[in-house]
Amino acid sequence: TYSVAVGERALGSPRTAYAAINRSLVAALRHLGVDARLQPRSSTHASAPSLAPCFRDPAEGEVVVEGRKLIGSAQFRDRGVILQHGSLLIDDDQRIIGDLLTGGADEEEVAPAVLSSLLSRLPCWRELVDAIALGFRETLGVDPQEAMLTSEEITRAADLRARYEDPAWVWRL
Repeated sequence: TYSVAVGERALGSPRTAYAAINRSLVAALRHLGVDARLQPRSSTHASAPSLAPCFRDPAEGEVVVEGRKLIGSAQFRDRGVILQHGSLLIDDDQRIIGDLLTGGADEEEVAPAVLSSLLSRLPCWRELVDAIALGFRETLGVDPQEAMLTSEEITRAADLRARYEDPAWVWRL
């Protein structure tokens, strides 16, 4: 999972920021030896709402390999800040997720791209982090820095975790 928070003015509109961040992720993957690209605009309409896993259908601008989604991303904008987060598939558990969501219903299955099948050797966590930092440095001219959470952030995270793990919140009781 990755996340990028940036002021709206730094990268432009949400669509422009989405493209810039995804270009950085493509650059990172290429440093690892993955022939990643951005999904081009499609002449077809967007996929209909579905319970299928989000990695089934790549949308314009998403990171793909041979037309199959490798990174799924979402974006949120509030008070002048854009948060983009997403997932890089290391291994393929999408079929399990699909079965859980649809009760095993047969939906047209398009296997997503997964890092484990694209590389002869999976990179370690440090190699992934370094490649992502390099991708952002090359494409956006930024130098990501590692940082530890502050004690206030750790406390806030614990509070949020307790709130969102509470069955009353999860099930709207």
